[in-house]
Amino acid sequence: MSLPPVLGMGPCKEYNETCVGNTQRGLLYLGVALTAIGRGGLTVSVPCLHDEQTSQGGQFKLCGLVQKHGSTAQNLCVYAIGLVIISLISSWTFRFGFPAIFAAFVTVTFLGGWSSYTKTGPKDEGSLLSTLFKAFTPCRNHQENEGGRKESSFMRHITGISINFIILGIVSALGNTFFVSQANYMKRKFLFMTIPLAVFQLPMLIALAAAPCICAMCAFLQCANKYCNFCVPRCLRTIPSIVGVAVAMAHAILCCVVAAAVVKRKHAMWLVFQFYLVACVDVFFRSSIEAYYHAQAPSTLRDYHDVYTDFVTGVGYFSSVVLVAIVGRVSEGEGKGKKSWFGETVGESRLDRYYWLLAVLGTLSLAGFWVMVPFCIGRVDKSPANDDNDSNRLRHQSSCCFGRY
Repeated sequence: MSLPPVLGMGPCKEYNETCVGNTQRGLLYLGVALTAIGRGGLTVSVPCLHDEQTSQGGQFKLCGLVQKHGSTAQNLCVYAIGLVIISLISSWTFRFGFPAIFAAFVTVTFLGGWSSYTKTGPKDEGSLLSTLFKAFTPCRNHQENEGGRKESSFMRHITGISINFIILGIVSALGNTFFVSQANYMKRKFLFMTIPLAVFQLPMLIALAAAPCICAMCAFLQCANKYCNFCVPRCLRTIPSIVGVAVAMAHAILCCVVAAAVVKRKHAMWLVFQFYLVACVDVFFRSSIEAYYHAQAPSTLRDYHDVYTDFVTGVGYFSSVVLVAIVGRVSEGEGKGKKSWFGETVGESRLDRYYWLLAVLGTLSLAGFWVMVPFCIGRVDKSPANDDNDSNRLRHQSSCCFGRY
């Protein structure tokens, strides 16, 4: 956390622990804040930009679910190459400088094609905040009653079931916290070399590579119904996303069980399985929520699946901090002479107990999800503007599984 040599003065022109002061801490937190702002801007802007460039009139098509993830392999290759390069570099100047130079190059390249981009004006539906405000408040006139009723119904149902998804964010937070600490603490010798910590991110890349396949599976029934005149009941179009969310929760439980089982192992290669499973949690959850939004959400809310997923996952990240604090305080007060589950190092901690606790919480969340599914999923009417010519006939034929739609 010392000042970069280019900004250093006097004896602090090198990375030295004694040179850490308020200036260095301020730069660190400023970098964290800028990273959060950049990530938030990309999350909101990139999907909208993609829809404008790949569809007519700015209206997203159902089969765009597959097209949207078509460049995933290319992105993963760039990420993997950068990961390997950074892991082989020991100098922090180049570790931070290389991504900065690459980001600057990408920014200049993006701005270079500005004149060729398709640009559309603001949507008639308004911003996300105005849409959510209208969804949670009663309609004041008869003309807006139908659309407002569907938005309010969808928001009530998705909010009610979201409590079960917080555990997914808590488990996802393990990948960059306790799992990395375990890998750094365990032996990483393999043959004649030491495995860099960044290599343990590769199983996560493998899981991310499966995202297009999952999205294609979830979007198949939707595309068939819209473009092939193949009548698929509403409940059948929703089932893949429901099963996908359940699979994500099952992966979260399995990840905690595997992590608890290998916590006493000596070699870091045992952590490959849990790194892969924790990536599958995010992949299945994000892909399933995207498919569910396109199958069930009203047109005004359909493009906000990424915002919803990031919000729920973010709540899980914050909840993990609170949960660790509570568990640490409770475990420390179990009895006289008892130590907290979270020690100064991984060797002094009882992470296996914490993982078992998360597995139990995940099981309870999965059970609660299946209990709430018949009441919260599949009871929202699609917007009339997005129904096909046979929407009335389809609505009467879609009365299975979870009641009439």
